[in-house]
Amino acid sequence: MNLIEEHRGLTMAIIIPKAYYSVILEDKISSEFPELATDITVVTANRFDNADLYDLIIVVGNVEGTRFDALRCRSAQKVEVLLYDIEQYQFKKKVREARKAEHIINQRSTIMTDDEYEEEIFDVKEADSDAIDNTDFELDDFIGSVAVKTIRNTAVATGNRTMAEIIAVVKFTNDEVAFFTPNYKAYVLDDSESSVNEVAVKDLAEGDTIIFTRSNSKTRDIVESLLEDMVCTKSVSAEVEKAYYRAREWKTALIDYMNKTGKDEQAIADEMIQNGVGVQEVTVKGWLDEESHTVRPKKLDSIKQIAVITGNNVLFTHAEECFEAGGIIYKVRRGILKAIGKAILGEVTGEVDTSDPIISAVSERIRNAAVILQIETIAFINDKVPMNTINRPINMG
Repeated sequence: MNLIEEHRGLTMAIIIPKAYYSVILEDKISSEFPELATDITVVTANRFDNADLYDLIIVVGNVEGTRFDALRCRSAQKVEVLLYDIEQYQFKKKVREARKAEHIINQRSTIMTDDEYEEEIFDVKEADSDAIDNTDFELDDFIGSVAVKTIRNTAVATGNRTMAEIIAVVKFTNDEVAFFTPNYKAYVLDDSESSVNEVAVKDLAEGDTIIFTRSNSKTRDIVESLLEDMVCTKSVSAEVEKAYYRAREWKTALIDYMNKTGKDEQAIADEMIQNGVGVQEVTVKGWLDEESHTVRPKKLDSIKQIAVITGNNVLFTHAEECFEAGGIIYKVRRGILKAIGKAILGEVTGEVDTSDPIISAVSERIRNAAVILQIETIAFINDKVPMNTINRPINMG
Protein backbone atom coordinates (compact mmCIF):
# COMPACT_ATOMS: atom_id res chain seq x y z
CA MET A 1 0.00 0.00 0.00
CA ASN A 2 3.01 2.29 0.51
CA LEU A 3 3.79 2.21 -3.21
CA ILE A 4 0.23 3.17 -4.04
CA GLU A 5 0.40 6.03 -1.54
CA GLU A 6 3.70 7.23 -3.00
CA HIS A 7 2.35 7.26 -6.55
CA ARG A 8 -1.06 8.87 -6.08
CA GLY A 9 -2.46 10.31 -9.29
CA LEU A 10 -0.76 7.75 -11.53
CA THR A 11 -2.40 4.92 -13.43
CA MET A 12 -1.20 1.57 -12.10
CA ALA A 13 -1.44 -2.13 -12.79
CA ILE A 14 -0.84 -4.58 -9.96
CA ILE A 15 0.21 -8.04 -11.15
CA ILE A 16 -0.76 -10.76 -8.67
CA PRO A 17 0.20 -14.46 -8.53
CA LYS A 18 -3.34 -15.81 -7.96
CA ALA A 19 -6.64 -14.43 -9.21
CA TYR A 20 -8.40 -14.75 -5.87
CA TYR A 21 -5.91 -12.30 -4.34
CA SER A 22 -7.75 -9.59 -6.28
CA VAL A 23 -10.81 -9.81 -4.01
CA ILE A 24 -8.76 -8.87 -0.94
CA LEU A 25 -6.57 -6.35 -2.72
CA GLU A 26 -9.38 -4.53 -4.52
CA ASP A 27 -11.37 -4.33 -1.27
CA LYS A 28 -8.32 -2.90 0.49
CA ILE A 29 -7.75 -0.33 -2.27
CA SER A 30 -11.42 0.70 -2.27
CA SER A 31 -11.40 1.26 1.49
CA GLU A 32 -8.04 3.05 1.76
CA PHE A 33 -7.87 4.83 -1.61
CA PRO A 34 -11.47 5.13 -2.90
CA GLU A 35 -10.54 8.01 -5.18
CA LEU A 36 -7.86 5.87 -6.89
CA ALA A 37 -9.90 2.73 -7.47
CA THR A 38 -10.59 3.53 -11.13
CA ASP A 39 -6.90 4.23 -11.81
CA ILE A 40 -5.68 0.85 -10.51
CA THR A 41 -6.03 -2.45 -12.36
CA VAL A 42 -5.48 -5.68 -10.46
CA VAL A 43 -4.78 -8.63 -12.75
CA THR A 44 -2.89 -11.93 -13.01
CA ALA A 45 0.07 -12.33 -15.35
CA ASN A 46 -1.95 -14.61 -17.63
CA ARG A 47 -4.73 -12.04 -17.98
CA PHE A 48 -2.55 -8.95 -18.44
CA ASP A 49 -3.22 -6.96 -21.63
CA ASN A 50 -0.03 -5.62 -23.22
CA ALA A 51 -2.05 -3.12 -25.23
CA ASP A 52 -2.92 -1.16 -22.08
CA LEU A 53 -0.50 1.54 -20.91
CA TYR A 54 0.21 2.59 -17.30
CA ASP A 55 2.44 5.00 -15.42
CA LEU A 56 3.51 2.25 -13.02
CA ILE A 57 3.31 -1.53 -12.85
CA ILE A 58 3.67 -3.23 -9.46
CA VAL A 59 4.49 -6.94 -9.55
CA VAL A 60 3.68 -8.88 -6.38
CA GLY A 61 6.21 -11.70 -6.29
CA ASN A 62 8.35 -13.42 -8.91
CA VAL A 63 5.44 -14.00 -11.27
CA GLU A 64 5.19 -14.23 -15.01
CA GLY A 65 2.66 -15.60 -17.46
CA THR A 66 1.83 -16.04 -21.11
CA ARG A 67 1.09 -12.31 -21.41
CA PHE A 68 3.44 -10.74 -18.89
CA ASP A 69 7.15 -10.75 -18.14
CA ALA A 70 8.49 -8.03 -15.84
CA LEU A 71 11.80 -7.93 -17.73
CA ARG A 72 10.23 -7.46 -21.16
CA CYS A 73 7.07 -5.49 -20.37
CA ARG A 74 6.72 -2.21 -22.29
CA SER A 75 3.33 -1.19 -20.91
CA ALA A 76 4.91 1.17 -18.36
CA GLN A 77 8.17 3.06 -18.07
CA LYS A 78 8.49 2.00 -14.44
CA VAL A 79 8.04 -1.54 -13.12
CA GLU A 80 8.38 -2.26 -9.39
CA VAL A 81 8.81 -5.90 -8.32
CA LEU A 82 8.07 -6.84 -4.69
CA LEU A 83 9.96 -9.97 -3.63
CA TYR A 84 10.48 -12.22 -0.62
CA ASP A 85 14.11 -13.14 0.14
CA ILE A 86 14.07 -16.48 -1.72
CA GLU A 87 12.25 -14.84 -4.63
CA GLN A 88 15.11 -12.35 -4.94
CA TYR A 89 17.45 -15.19 -5.92
CA GLN A 90 14.87 -16.54 -8.39
CA PHE A 91 14.49 -13.08 -9.93
CA LYS A 92 18.23 -12.45 -9.95
CA LYS A 93 18.71 -15.66 -11.91
CA LYS A 94 16.03 -14.57 -14.37
CA VAL A 95 17.72 -11.18 -14.84
CA ARG A 96 21.10 -12.84 -15.38
CA GLU A 97 19.69 -15.18 -18.02
CA ALA A 98 17.91 -12.31 -19.78
CA ARG A 99 21.10 -10.26 -19.94
CA LYS A 100 23.02 -13.20 -21.30
CA ALA A 101 20.40 -13.79 -23.99
CA GLU A 102 20.45 -10.10 -24.92
CA HIS A 103 24.25 -10.19 -25.15
CA ILE A 104 24.14 -13.17 -27.51
CA ILE A 105 21.61 -11.38 -29.72
CA ASN A 106 23.73 -8.22 -29.72
CA GLN A 107 26.82 -10.18 -30.73
CA ARG A 108 25.00 -11.63 -33.72
CA SER A 109 23.41 -8.33 -34.69
CA THR A 110 24.84 -6.27 -37.55
CA ILE A 111 23.34 -3.16 -35.98
CA MET A 112 24.78 -3.42 -32.45
CA THR A 113 28.06 -5.28 -32.08
CA ASP A 114 29.41 -3.82 -28.86
CA ASP A 115 27.68 -3.95 -25.49
CA GLU A 116 28.86 -3.76 -21.91
CA TYR A 117 28.31 -7.30 -20.72
CA GLU A 118 30.18 -9.29 -18.10
CA GLU A 119 29.40 -12.88 -17.14
CA GLU A 120 27.92 -12.72 -13.64
CA ILE A 121 29.12 -15.08 -10.95
CA PHE A 122 26.60 -17.79 -10.14
CA ASP A 123 25.15 -17.37 -6.65
CA VAL A 124 25.00 -20.67 -4.79
CA LYS A 125 21.60 -19.68 -3.38
CA GLU A 126 20.23 -19.71 -6.93
CA ALA A 127 20.31 -23.48 -6.65
CA ASP A 128 17.67 -23.14 -3.95
CA SER A 129 15.53 -21.12 -6.36
CA ASP A 130 15.84 -23.91 -8.94
CA ALA A 131 14.56 -26.36 -6.35
CA ILE A 132 11.59 -24.11 -5.62
CA ASP A 133 10.80 -23.74 -9.33
CA ASN A 134 10.88 -27.52 -9.70
CA THR A 135 8.71 -27.91 -6.61
CA ASP A 136 6.07 -25.63 -8.13
CA PHE A 137 5.84 -27.82 -11.21
CA GLU A 138 5.89 -31.00 -9.15
CA LEU A 139 3.14 -29.65 -6.88
CA ASP A 140 0.84 -29.02 -9.86
CA ASP A 141 1.49 -32.56 -11.13
CA PHE A 142 0.94 -33.93 -7.62
CA ILE A 143 -2.42 -32.19 -7.25
CA GLY A 144 -3.50 -33.57 -10.60
CA SER A 145 -2.30 -37.11 -9.94
CA VAL A 146 -3.86 -37.26 -6.46
CA ALA A 147 -7.23 -36.14 -7.81
CA VAL A 148 -7.07 -38.74 -10.59
CA LYS A 149 -6.05 -41.50 -8.18
CA THR A 150 -8.82 -40.60 -5.72
CA ILE A 151 -11.55 -40.59 -8.35
CA ARG A 152 -10.27 -43.87 -9.80
CA ASN A 153 -10.39 -45.57 -6.42
CA THR A 154 -13.97 -44.38 -6.01
CA ALA A 155 -14.84 -45.75 -9.44
CA VAL A 156 -13.37 -49.17 -8.63
CA ALA A 157 -15.34 -49.29 -5.38
CA THR A 158 -18.59 -48.54 -7.21
CA GLY A 159 -17.87 -50.81 -10.16
CA ASN A 160 -17.58 -47.97 -12.69
CA ARG A 161 -15.11 -49.12 -15.36
CA THR A 162 -15.94 -46.85 -18.33
CA MET A 163 -13.02 -44.45 -18.69
CA ALA A 164 -12.43 -41.24 -20.64
CA GLU A 165 -9.22 -39.52 -21.69
CA ILE A 166 -8.42 -36.21 -19.99
CA ILE A 167 -5.79 -33.55 -20.64
CA ALA A 168 -6.21 -31.26 -17.62
CA VAL A 169 -7.15 -31.29 -13.96
CA VAL A 170 -8.46 -28.02 -12.53
CA LYS A 171 -8.80 -27.08 -8.87
CA PHE A 172 -11.24 -24.27 -8.14
CA THR A 173 -11.10 -21.73 -5.33
CA ASN A 174 -13.92 -23.60 -3.51
CA ASP A 175 -11.70 -26.76 -3.50
CA GLU A 176 -13.81 -28.59 -6.07
CA VAL A 177 -11.99 -30.12 -9.05
CA ALA A 178 -12.80 -30.83 -12.69
CA PHE A 179 -11.31 -33.25 -15.22
CA PHE A 180 -11.33 -31.84 -18.75
CA THR A 181 -11.35 -33.90 -21.95
CA PRO A 182 -9.46 -32.93 -25.16
CA ASN A 183 -12.45 -31.58 -27.10
CA TYR A 184 -14.13 -29.79 -24.20
CA LYS A 185 -14.73 -26.05 -24.51
CA ALA A 186 -15.37 -24.13 -21.33
CA TYR A 187 -17.70 -21.16 -20.99
CA VAL A 188 -15.39 -18.50 -19.54
CA LEU A 189 -16.68 -15.19 -18.20
CA ASP A 190 -15.06 -12.07 -19.66
CA ASP A 191 -16.19 -9.32 -17.28
CA SER A 192 -14.32 -6.64 -19.23
CA GLU A 193 -16.53 -7.30 -22.25
CA SER A 194 -19.63 -8.31 -20.25
CA SER A 195 -19.70 -11.54 -22.23
CA VAL A 196 -18.83 -15.23 -22.15
CA ASN A 197 -16.33 -16.91 -24.46
CA GLU A 198 -15.90 -20.54 -25.48
CA VAL A 199 -12.32 -21.45 -24.55
CA ALA A 200 -10.39 -24.62 -25.41
CA VAL A 201 -8.87 -26.47 -22.46
CA LYS A 202 -5.30 -25.73 -23.57
CA ASP A 203 -6.05 -22.00 -23.38
CA LEU A 204 -7.48 -22.01 -19.85
CA ALA A 205 -5.47 -20.25 -17.15
CA GLU A 206 -5.50 -19.64 -13.42
CA GLY A 207 -8.04 -16.98 -12.57
CA ASP A 208 -10.49 -17.88 -15.34
CA THR A 209 -14.13 -17.94 -14.22
CA ILE A 210 -16.00 -20.91 -15.71
CA ILE A 211 -19.76 -21.33 -15.93
CA PHE A 212 -21.24 -24.81 -15.45
CA THR A 213 -24.78 -26.05 -15.03
CA ARG A 214 -25.68 -27.80 -11.80
CA SER A 215 -25.29 -31.57 -11.74
CA ASN A 216 -29.05 -32.04 -11.41
CA SER A 217 -29.77 -30.05 -14.58
CA LYS A 218 -31.08 -31.79 -17.69
CA THR A 219 -27.98 -30.80 -19.61
CA ARG A 220 -24.48 -29.62 -18.76
CA ASP A 221 -24.52 -27.24 -21.75
CA ILE A 222 -26.30 -24.15 -20.49
CA VAL A 223 -26.25 -22.48 -23.91
CA GLU A 224 -27.87 -25.46 -25.65
CA SER A 225 -30.43 -25.68 -22.86
CA LEU A 226 -31.36 -22.01 -23.22
CA LEU A 227 -31.53 -22.26 -27.00
CA GLU A 228 -33.79 -25.30 -26.81
CA ASP A 229 -36.11 -23.53 -24.36
CA MET A 230 -36.26 -20.45 -26.60
CA VAL A 231 -37.18 -22.57 -29.62
CA CYS A 232 -39.82 -24.58 -27.73
CA THR A 233 -41.45 -21.45 -26.30
CA LYS A 234 -41.39 -19.65 -29.67
CA SER A 235 -39.10 -16.95 -28.25
CA VAL A 236 -37.09 -16.88 -31.49
CA SER A 237 -38.01 -15.97 -35.04
CA ALA A 238 -39.41 -18.54 -37.48
CA GLU A 239 -36.10 -18.38 -39.35
CA VAL A 240 -34.11 -19.32 -36.24
CA GLU A 241 -36.57 -22.07 -35.32
CA LYS A 242 -36.26 -23.60 -38.78
CA ALA A 243 -32.47 -23.26 -38.69
CA TYR A 244 -32.35 -24.93 -35.26
CA TYR A 245 -33.76 -28.18 -36.64
CA ARG A 246 -32.13 -27.97 -40.09
CA ALA A 247 -28.65 -27.41 -38.59
CA ARG A 248 -28.88 -30.74 -36.75
CA GLU A 249 -29.59 -32.91 -39.79
CA TRP A 250 -25.98 -33.63 -40.76
CA LYS A 251 -25.02 -34.77 -37.25
CA THR A 252 -28.17 -36.87 -36.80
CA ALA A 253 -27.57 -38.59 -40.14
CA LEU A 254 -23.94 -39.34 -39.26
CA ILE A 255 -24.71 -40.70 -35.78
CA ASP A 256 -27.53 -42.92 -37.12
CA TYR A 257 -25.23 -44.26 -39.84
CA MET A 258 -22.44 -45.04 -37.36
CA ASN A 259 -24.85 -46.78 -34.98
CA LYS A 260 -26.31 -48.84 -37.82
CA THR A 261 -22.98 -49.89 -39.38
CA GLY A 262 -20.81 -50.00 -36.25
CA LYS A 263 -18.19 -47.81 -37.92
CA ASP A 264 -16.01 -45.59 -35.75
CA GLU A 265 -14.60 -42.11 -36.37
CA GLN A 266 -11.48 -43.43 -38.10
CA ALA A 267 -13.59 -45.44 -40.56
CA ILE A 268 -15.73 -42.37 -41.33
CA ALA A 269 -12.62 -40.26 -41.90
CA ASP A 270 -11.17 -42.94 -44.22
CA GLU A 271 -14.39 -43.04 -46.28
CA MET A 272 -14.42 -39.27 -46.66
CA ILE A 273 -10.74 -39.18 -47.61
CA GLN A 274 -11.34 -41.83 -50.29
CA ASN A 275 -14.03 -39.57 -51.75
CA GLY A 276 -11.71 -36.56 -51.84
CA VAL A 277 -12.65 -34.76 -48.62
CA GLY A 278 -9.63 -34.41 -46.35
CA VAL A 279 -10.56 -34.90 -42.70
CA GLN A 280 -8.84 -36.57 -39.76
CA GLU A 281 -10.22 -38.93 -37.12
CA VAL A 282 -9.84 -36.18 -34.52
CA THR A 283 -11.99 -33.88 -36.69
CA VAL A 284 -14.83 -36.39 -36.80
CA LYS A 285 -14.53 -36.90 -33.04
CA GLY A 286 -14.82 -33.14 -32.57
CA TRP A 287 -17.97 -33.05 -34.69
CA LEU A 288 -19.65 -35.71 -32.59
CA ASP A 289 -18.45 -34.68 -29.14
CA GLU A 290 -21.26 -32.63 -27.58
CA GLU A 291 -18.73 -31.03 -25.23
CA SER A 292 -17.05 -29.32 -28.20
CA HIS A 293 -20.28 -27.44 -29.08
CA THR A 294 -19.77 -27.99 -32.83
CA VAL A 295 -22.70 -26.51 -34.76
CA ARG A 296 -21.49 -27.47 -38.24
CA PRO A 297 -18.33 -28.61 -40.09
CA LYS A 298 -16.12 -25.81 -41.35
CA LYS A 299 -16.71 -26.72 -45.00
CA LEU A 300 -19.89 -27.32 -46.99
CA ASP A 301 -18.20 -30.26 -48.75
CA SER A 302 -18.07 -32.14 -45.45
CA ILE A 303 -21.86 -32.03 -45.11
CA LYS A 304 -22.28 -33.14 -48.72
CA GLN A 305 -19.88 -36.02 -48.14
CA ILE A 306 -21.74 -37.08 -44.99
CA ALA A 307 -24.90 -37.19 -47.10
CA VAL A 308 -23.13 -39.34 -49.70
CA ILE A 309 -21.67 -41.95 -47.32
CA THR A 310 -24.88 -42.17 -45.30
CA GLY A 311 -27.02 -42.41 -48.43
CA ASN A 312 -29.17 -39.48 -47.30
CA ASN A 313 -30.49 -37.89 -50.51
CA VAL A 314 -32.58 -35.32 -48.64
CA LEU A 315 -29.53 -34.07 -46.75
CA PHE A 316 -27.52 -33.88 -49.99
CA THR A 317 -30.28 -31.84 -51.66
CA HIS A 318 -30.46 -29.43 -48.71
CA ALA A 319 -26.73 -29.43 -47.84
CA GLU A 320 -26.32 -25.70 -48.46
CA GLU A 321 -29.40 -24.89 -46.38
CA CYS A 322 -28.04 -27.10 -43.59
CA PHE A 323 -24.67 -25.32 -43.74
CA GLU A 324 -26.28 -21.87 -43.71
CA ALA A 325 -28.57 -22.92 -40.84
CA GLY A 326 -25.47 -23.80 -38.84
CA GLY A 327 -24.19 -20.27 -39.38
CA ILE A 328 -27.47 -18.80 -38.11
CA ILE A 329 -27.43 -20.97 -34.99
CA TYR A 330 -23.76 -20.14 -34.35
CA LYS A 331 -24.66 -16.42 -34.27
CA VAL A 332 -27.61 -17.10 -31.94
CA ARG A 333 -25.34 -19.06 -29.60
CA ARG A 334 -22.87 -16.14 -29.56
CA GLY A 335 -25.76 -13.84 -28.61
CA ILE A 336 -26.73 -16.17 -25.77
CA LEU A 337 -23.13 -16.24 -24.54
CA LYS A 338 -23.07 -12.44 -24.45
CA ALA A 339 -26.40 -12.40 -22.63
CA ILE A 340 -25.06 -14.89 -20.06
CA GLY A 341 -22.13 -12.59 -19.34
CA LYS A 342 -24.41 -9.57 -18.90
CA ALA A 343 -26.81 -11.57 -16.76
CA ILE A 344 -24.08 -12.81 -14.43
CA LEU A 345 -22.64 -9.34 -13.96
CA GLY A 346 -26.18 -8.02 -13.55
CA GLU A 347 -26.84 -10.52 -10.77
CA VAL A 348 -23.65 -9.40 -9.03
CA THR A 349 -24.39 -5.67 -9.36
CA GLY A 350 -28.17 -5.95 -9.00
CA GLU A 351 -28.67 -4.23 -12.37
CA VAL A 352 -30.32 -6.86 -14.58
CA ASP A 353 -31.69 -5.52 -17.88
CA THR A 354 -35.24 -6.90 -17.66
CA SER A 355 -36.22 -5.07 -20.86
CA ASP A 356 -34.20 -7.56 -22.93
CA PRO A 357 -36.18 -10.83 -23.13
CA ILE A 358 -33.07 -12.92 -23.77
CA ILE A 359 -31.15 -11.46 -20.81
CA SER A 360 -34.27 -11.78 -18.65
CA ALA A 361 -34.63 -15.47 -19.57
CA VAL A 362 -30.92 -16.06 -19.10
CA SER A 363 -30.94 -14.38 -15.67
CA GLU A 364 -33.65 -16.74 -14.47
CA ARG A 365 -31.67 -19.74 -15.70
CA ILE A 366 -28.45 -18.40 -14.15
CA ARG A 367 -30.16 -18.21 -10.75
CA ASN A 368 -31.62 -21.71 -11.04
CA ALA A 369 -29.02 -23.71 -12.91
CA ALA A 370 -25.63 -22.01 -13.15
CA VAL A 371 -22.52 -22.77 -11.12
CA ILE A 372 -19.82 -20.11 -11.44
CA LEU A 373 -16.32 -21.17 -10.33
CA GLN A 374 -12.88 -19.62 -10.54
CA ILE A 375 -9.76 -21.63 -11.39
CA GLU A 376 -7.15 -21.64 -8.63
CA THR A 377 -4.68 -24.06 -10.23
CA ILE A 378 -4.58 -26.07 -13.45
CA ALA A 379 -2.37 -29.07 -14.24
CA PHE A 380 -2.06 -30.33 -17.81
CA ILE A 381 -1.72 -34.12 -17.83
CA ASN A 382 -2.55 -37.13 -19.99
CA ASP A 383 -4.59 -39.66 -18.06
CA LYS A 384 -7.98 -41.36 -17.81
CA VAL A 385 -10.86 -41.04 -15.34
CA PRO A 386 -14.38 -42.48 -15.13
CA MET A 387 -16.68 -41.18 -17.88
CA ASN A 388 -19.27 -39.85 -15.42
CA THR A 389 -16.73 -37.51 -13.76
CA ILE A 390 -15.57 -35.48 -16.77
CA ASN A 391 -16.13 -31.82 -17.59
CA ARG A 392 -18.01 -30.88 -14.41
CA PRO A 393 -17.06 -29.71 -10.90
CA ILE A 394 -16.66 -32.49 -8.33
CA ASN A 395 -16.38 -32.25 -4.56
CA MET A 396 -13.47 -34.52 -3.59
CA GLY A 397 -14.04 -34.12 0.14
